Amino acid sequence: MKLFYYCYGRSHSSVIAGSIHLKRLPDNRIPGIREILAVPQFDRADSSDFGVPFYLGNDEAGNEVYIIGFGRETFLGLQTIYHFLRGNADPTEWKFFNSLAAVGWLTKIGGFISKKLKLPLVGKYLAAVGIRRSYRNLVELVKKAKETEIMAARKVIIVTDGDRVAEKVVEKVAQNIGGRAISLSAGNPTPVSGSQIAAAIKETPKDPVLVMVDDCGSRHKGKGEKVLEELAHNPDLDILGVIAVASDTSKVMGVPVSFSITREGKIIDGPVDKTGNPEPDGHRRIEGDTVDVINRLHIPLVVGLGDLGKMDDADLVEEGAKITTMAVEEILKRSNFNNST
Repeated sequence: MKLFYYCYGRSHSSVIAGSIHLKRLPDNRIPGIREILAVPQFDRADSSDFGVPFYLGNDEAGNEVYIIGFGRETFLGLQTIYHFLRGNADPTEWKFFNSLAAVGWLTKIGGFISKKLKLPLVGKYLAAVGIRRSYRNLVELVKKAKETEIMAARKVIIVTDGDRVAEKVVEKVAQNIGGRAISLSAGNPTPVSGSQIAAAIKETPKDPVLVMVDDCGSRHKGKGEKVLEELAHNPDLDILGVIAVASDTSKVMGVPVSFSITREGKIIDGPVDKTGNPEPDGHRRIEGDTVDVINRLHIPLVVGLGDLGKMDDADLVEEGAKITTMAVEEILKRSNFNNST
């Protein structure tokens, strides 16, 4: 997610709000004048920077934090940005917060003196005094911004395997892609409820989040499929895709795949078997003990894969779990997921 703090000139309130967000300034006390004046971007921007985002850094959740000044055209600037995003990106991934509304007249006058009257020594000092007076308002603004990012739907990929080998594989893949794995979801069968897993997902610091579900060989709707169904219906979660793992379970319906990845790392249209080899022509569904429920869910991508961490040693954890990592990366690519961290 990209978070923008905006004000008139990108010199004072937005700089301080962004610095609080990134923990470069405290949120439990009011800093002194010298601390405020020492912030690198404080009172630095001018009119030529209007409308130009300035990247401050990534927060602890992996969100990109920017500051921007719109001058007198705040509404026009925001309208232009959102119009562009509707055709080129996900507008819900871009959040804007008005830091100018959190400060009083003294900061605004200081900015005017510094920038319009060209008296920076006097102007930035007055602006800093005004920032101190309004500091608690800026802390509250940042608090609300962070609550907004927590409320955003978390990006989740579900893996229909949860045995000990799968757990190690999923944890390795999460490390490879810079995401997080919900280890408590591991088990054969799945040992916890969907609500417990959802709560754990919301506490993770960043996306994407990898979750395991497993029916322990049952051809019926077992614990793993029930959890998968519950997660798919959770409005706070955005399921990017499911990695449907093949097994030798008999008398199952199976599920059509968007694509599969073979043990050699090739992307194919049809399903694969437990060893990661392509199924014969005409075989259109991947068969496993925890996949049938996917037929009743709206999952954007279903990726067929052989047995995690195995596939005749093609997916060993010790060698980076290359095949499973490729499957997850392909889901992220086709979902236009951008891991900025």
